[in-house]
Amino acid sequence: MHKPTLKKFQEIAHEVSGSLGDLGTFLPLVLGGIAVAGCNPGAVFSLFGLFYLATGFVYRLPVPVQPMKVAAAALLTGTVTTAELSGATLVIGVILLLFSLSGITERLARWIPAAAVTGIQTGLGIMLGFLGLQMVFREPLIGLATLVVMVPLGFNRLLPQALVGLLIGLLLTWGVDGVPSMPACTPHLQLPALAVPGWNDVWRGTIRIGLPQLSLTLINSVIITSLLAGRFFPGNLCATPRRLTLTMGIANCISGFMGGIPMCHGAGGLASHYRFGARTGLAPIMLGTGLLLIGTLFADFGARLLALVPMASLGALLFWSSLEMVRCGKKPVDAGEFLLVALAAVLTIWGNAAIALLAGLILERMRRWLSPVKDGEALRTTTVDGEELRTVVGVRAE
Repeated sequence: MHKPTLKKFQEIAHEVSGSLGDLGTFLPLVLGGIAVAGCNPGAVFSLFGLFYLATGFVYRLPVPVQPMKVAAAALLTGTVTTAELSGATLVIGVILLLFSLSGITERLARWIPAAAVTGIQTGLGIMLGFLGLQMVFREPLIGLATLVVMVPLGFNRLLPQALVGLLIGLLLTWGVDGVPSMPACTPHLQLPALAVPGWNDVWRGTIRIGLPQLSLTLINSVIITSLLAGRFFPGNLCATPRRLTLTMGIANCISGFMGGIPMCHGAGGLASHYRFGARTGLAPIMLGTGLLLIGTLFADFGARLLALVPMASLGALLFWSSLEMVRCGKKPVDAGEFLLVALAAVLTIWGNAAIALLAGLILERMRRWLSPVKDGEALRTTTVDGEELRTVVGVRAE
């Protein structure tokens, strides 16, 4: 095989691997909503597939599509009904559209200190890592074997890490429990139907999950995702806070009328896709195509088939992608920033992202007020005869 052909094959293989990288977050929440809460599998898979396809073409980057975490947790615990979830989805979509069109998200992103964002990103990454390990230890033999096998794969670009990890997990599962009987596969065209929520469902859904979800969405799915995309793909200006809010707003307005669930982008998902090889919009386009085919032709079969993937292997994927999310955070430049990053991370883990953000804003203002260097200035340190001299010069970049 010629070198250009081999290189192209490797690039496509890694896009395939990267497209599967976020399944550790996606599958448990989606399959749980279908199995526990009775969500329509055809509508759910079709809408996620369409959003993934649109995301791939709009951003041309491996920007993820995920279920909103607060909403999914409320659905799985029986806090809300599917109709109330649709009402909340619709309201979230409208609010995100208004934020995007008014430019609020851009101003919010400039206002939040980078150290607080890094701390929240680190805290979320640590939480994802522990969640991944919990999933691994539900089936320790399969989970730990998958986790270990993926280590050498992470140091080369020859084999698609996520794809190999999932295959190892499946083979180990079949070796321990035997090859499962495959569900019947009968193609049947099923399109999402209009399902307009009532006013009471809209109100209850908004109060119970819509408003609590919005703060996490703006922080994780907009601000941190945009910063992470800038670090992974320097010079690329596609994934701006305003555009991320716009695409999520449109997607959720459609999903709210079609019996879907709240959908978002996410920093953890972006780190997962990137960690396992995705570098272009091809990864979300491939995954979106697969989900759309499952939703429109093989809804029930697809849900049962995806349920065969061992949760322990998905936990291994989630753990490795969480390391990428923690690793790529902006490094603190001084002790003050380090303390702010650490505090925001701790508050994110033991409280929530909104509390961490509020504390970060307050402490950053206090730090600047107490600092001898005012906004618009920077310190230059020079050494003269072994003695450090500090002078205020230039403009400090924010």
